[in-house]
Amino acid sequence: MLRLHYFRFFFFLLLCISSLTFQAQNDSISGISYIQKLIKTDSLDKAKKELKTQLDFYHLQKNTDSLIKYVSLVGSLKLANNNHDLAIRKAEAFGKELKQYNSLFVDKEVLLEIAWIYEDAGYTKKSYKITEEAFKIAQNIKDQKNAGLDAIYHSLGYLASNLGDYALAKKHYSKSIKTMQEANSKDYEGFHKTYNALGGMMWYSAKLDSSLYYFNKALKTLVKAEKTPINLYYRKALVNMNIAVLNHSLGDINKAIESSKEVISDYQKFLDTSDDESYKLRALKNQLSAIENLGSFYHSIGEFKRADELITYSYNKKLKNLAPDDSNLIISQIISAQAKIGLRNFKKANKLIDNAIYQINNGKNTQLYWHAAALSTKAAISYEIGDNDSASKLYDEAYKLFRKSLGKEDYTRDFLDEIINMSQFYASIDNTNKAISLAASLF
Repeated sequence: MLRLHYFRFFFFLLLCISSLTFQAQNDSISGISYIQKLIKTDSLDKAKKELKTQLDFYHLQKNTDSLIKYVSLVGSLKLANNNHDLAIRKAEAFGKELKQYNSLFVDKEVLLEIAWIYEDAGYTKKSYKITEEAFKIAQNIKDQKNAGLDAIYHSLGYLASNLGDYALAKKHYSKSIKTMQEANSKDYEGFHKTYNALGGMMWYSAKLDSSLYYFNKALKTLVKAEKTPINLYYRKALVNMNIAVLNHSLGDINKAIESSKEVISDYQKFLDTSDDESYKLRALKNQLSAIENLGSFYHSIGEFKRADELITYSYNKKLKNLAPDDSNLIISQIISAQAKIGLRNFKKANKLIDNAIYQINNGKNTQLYWHAAALSTKAAISYEIGDNDSASKLYDEAYKLFRKSLGKEDYTRDFLDEIINMSQFYASIDNTNKAISLAASLF
């Protein structure tokens, strides 16, 4: 039986806004919070007026430390009438205004904020390129804290993983860790992020026990951090989401299921308490992915109907809340198709996977890993309906993409399972040499 691609690692992205001590910054924080509350309660006209008032005030003062904190609000999706492209244009226009201050730090911060507005709109490839631009600027900032290279490396790793290029993501995470260690950071949130990334890299190398060790260290470090909603719920949920996947891979399915329920609950607590529009969108995306993970866990113990219900619920909610080009929609279609295979509904599975492959081939973002997963899923469907020639070609192409995504040396547990699936397929059609070659690669 085809295994679902349930492992969806999410590494928390720490936005690079340094903690400054000017009173004006504290004023801007309280002012931003007020606008966020207005947006949350749909008092949008009042929020727009308040935003303009606050921006005019800080422009008069030429207070760039405060102005850079407003990029995400200027690019608010709600204030742009839920038009992602309009939100991007408004944020970019504001960024051009701030260029007049000729500050490398301001230019870097603006680009990083705009990058995440692009990411929220589903333009991950564009977000990655903008973050690279920010990194080049940061390299010319002498103060290491203001440069924030470790956080930018981490951002690049996060975006690379969203593009399905896990080999590239691993390189960025490694550089982030090295930069942080060289700086002798004592920041608990920074260490939390580092341990989380280390856990991910161990996963990429199929070292599950080491991965679990680092994820647990990430949780223990988080206990020492400031007790904010983002630490209490969001970041905690991110790590526990990864641990749930590892528990499943290590055979503790019941623990994986129960911890996934807790993860979903923690995301909901964050959604209920936060006023930050951008973080809430990311929390929703992760919560829905956690629901898909939960469905995948049920799938693995034969509860195919329950799995399909959860995965379909998540997919439908994503359709209502995410941008049309968001890669999470493609991933949901792949997982939904796999769930339909469990129900032996190959017609619906085929429709879902064909649509996913079409969107991957014609979309704005490169999806190496999930392109491979889609082709592998299509191969499994082809085999089930008796089209072995198509299945063979699709498995070959999927293997190459998996290998390109992960790099030449690394294997995830899920990729190892994929190789087993492929080997069994080739054995079933009497391609003994191919079956043995794939099986031997596991050792």
